[in-house]
Amino acid sequence: MQYRNFRFFSFVFAVMLVLQLAACGGNSGSSAPTSSPVVVFSDLHFNPFYDPSLFQQLVTKDFSEWAAVFQSSSITKPTAWGQDTSNPLLKDTNYPLLVLALSSIKQNLGTSPLVIFTGDNGTAHFGADRSTLGGRRINGQKATMLEGGSRVPLIVNWPGTTPAGAVNRDLTDFSDYFATFAELGGAALPAGVTLDSHSFAPQIKGQKGNPREWIGVELDGKSYVRDARYKLTSQGAFFDLKDAPFAEAPVPADTTDADAVVARKRLQAILDQHPAAPGNTAASEKKAQRKQEKQGRKTNKVV
Repeated sequence: MQYRNFRFFSFVFAVMLVLQLAACGGNSGSSAPTSSPVVVFSDLHFNPFYDPSLFQQLVTKDFSEWAAVFQSSSITKPTAWGQDTSNPLLKDTNYPLLVLALSSIKQNLGTSPLVIFTGDNGTAHFGADRSTLGGRRINGQKATMLEGGSRVPLIVNWPGTTPAGAVNRDLTDFSDYFATFAELGGAALPAGVTLDSHSFAPQIKGQKGNPREWIGVELDGKSYVRDARYKLTSQGAFFDLKDAPFAEAPVPADTTDADAVVARKRLQAILDQHPAAPGNTAASEKKAQRKQEKQGRKTNKVV
């Protein structure tokens, strides 16, 4: 699972990126550059968790079998997006794009590309009740600051290199693609520049790597930072994430738990260094006004 960093939040429905890593140029000296083609499906505007079996099949099967997986799923099969336009779960999909892209991979890129797949930010409100892991519902949804609002699936498939069916729980966000592709391609990172990006190239290869220690998420003037166990918001709320993404347990401000005290101090220092950008007040007020007007219309219908 990875996190969207809302500093780079966008409403791009789908992006397919194809590049040849060996063409990056330069060499960081850390390892030989990768010559495999890379295909990235990013911001796909349907969530595999709407159909829990879909996510499990994508993780365990080779990318060459993904087309058949999509065709068999209740939310991405052709009849889903081609006929039942009344169901938002079924029309909100990029299945046709995926079919086209997967066909192109087979025809032009050989049999062993590195394929990276991620979903859209969070889970839309109309599918939140279907967003489950192991039968448990994920906490929160799209446009919220809860786990369900920022966690998205991240699937990496690289036949012969990435261990099949393995699950990695390291913290990862979208900014990490930059350093990851640079390392895989043998390219040097820009000198004299502080980067948010952390490479997860070793994890792709089944190695331990050097995971990032924290992640920051920002949305409409609000933000939070979290590590592997705790989360601190810009409003001062502090949570224990030991049962995330299913629950976020509030931690009292006067807690005497030594680990929690140390974590809060560390996360507060990070928040202080990365203040949230001002929110879109006008948009928020318009949204609140629309909600109030909608509620008023409902009230007026009551006899």
